[in-house]
Amino acid sequence: MKGMKKWAALLAMLVCAALMAGCVLARIDDFAGQDELVGVYVRLQPDGWQEDDFFDYDEQAVMDYLQAHASQLSGSEFTPPEGLGVSSMHIVTDEERAMCMLWEDQLDELGGRSVGVAAGPVFSAVHQAISVTDEGESVEVSAVLPLDAAVIGEEACLDIYPVYRRPDGVLYAAPDNGMMGYLDGFSETISTEATQTGADGKTVRQSRSYTVRAEVKPRVDSAKLIEMDADNNLIASREIDLTRESLVERIQPDAAWALLEMHATEKIWDEPARESVLREAICLKDGKGEAALYLPSGQAGILAARTLTVAYPGVSVEDGI
Repeated sequence: MKGMKKWAALLAMLVCAALMAGCVLARIDDFAGQDELVGVYVRLQPDGWQEDDFFDYDEQAVMDYLQAHASQLSGSEFTPPEGLGVSSMHIVTDEERAMCMLWEDQLDELGGRSVGVAAGPVFSAVHQAISVTDEGESVEVSAVLPLDAAVIGEEACLDIYPVYRRPDGVLYAAPDNGMMGYLDGFSETISTEATQTGADGKTVRQSRSYTVRAEVKPRVDSAKLIEMDADNNLIASREIDLTRESLVERIQPDAAWALLEMHATEKIWDEPARESVLREAICLKDGKGEAALYLPSGQAGILAARTLTVAYPGVSVEDGI
């Protein structure tokens, strides 16, 4: 693992040098023939790194080749010579897009530009910031990757790969700089920056950055909603079906607030995972209130952030996703 990280780090530095030289990141209509950095792909191995064929490599051969050809390499175009025993890309399948956070930048038939983030269900708290000035354009995208406290330990390995889109539309992940160990608070940013000089002699700068922060969360195994009146007396109590696509709970008109009781598995630093009961008061504003739940996502060690919405009858809400 460490050997792979070393050559990946060297390749990353070469990539940065190429990007700073201005070989990528232009307006969308200037991307023809180039591979475009469009996001990140996350891969978690909760039990520790296991050697597989995600990226095949011969460490010494790769290091020798990279050092000998450093001035010729471009991160989006690196093709190892036959027999080197390394692949610099992993083609992202349609199923694997659930593990990707991608920046979509497209032109419609009328020439209008449409931009936004397409994030898989494993990401939460997704934010985007776009700044356009006379000097250029910058895009910053960030998200949280909720990790399951029940399984994340000292040996867990998290890789955050840069994802490129080829001119033919195929997405691929390139080598990264990941982390092994207890991952709570681990953050990685993958970014590019370039300048272009137009026919008028004006230089325009364009940059993009993608940040993923790992946060270990308590995994909610079951939950109960308790309705309370203005004098804090119990009105009603019921189990919440966490398997529903829409997590919307209607409460009685005479309820003043609600208490969410969650039976969860949590972990604090290097202590063993333990079962606990967590409680959160849900205050109602304009007839509704919300609370966050972290449920199994189907991906080992990663949780899905869900929103529980509590509302009075007749109050319009957006379905919790």
